[in-house]
Amino acid sequence: MSDRSDTRRFSARMSALPEILGCVRQACRDAGIVAPAALRIELVIEELFTNTVRHGYRGECDHPVWLHALPGPGALCLTYQDAAAAFDPLALDFHAETPAVDCIGGQGIPLIRSLASSAAYRRANDRNILTLLFAVAPL
Repeated sequence: MSDRSDTRRFSARMSALPEILGCVRQACRDAGIVAPAALRIELVIEELFTNTVRHGYRGECDHPVWLHALPGPGALCLTYQDAAAAFDPLALDFHAETPAVDCIGGQGIPLIRSLASSAAYRRANDRNILTLLFAVAPL
């Protein structure tokens, strides 16, 4: 990825995750975002992708996942899309119940919400479209 925006298509297979994260790393470099902020961004995309494979598509398959990256100075806008059943992760109320500390699962969406500077969901053309902005204050 460079100064321009870039959209990539991946199959919903866990073997695609390293390539997806490589694209995220490059977009972070292009935006001047370094660790630990870059690692938090990778964690968000890994969580989204894993949820798409496990829950959206109900297992690994060749259905598509798209990642659009638009790096800017100290900021990165990522648009994550899948063609799974409609699901708005921002519409869920996670303040109503607090899951048990020893419970596995259920922490991904609150994590995504807390790490992105802003997030917006829409459904268009039979796709879930989640746009995430990661803004990092200059050092």
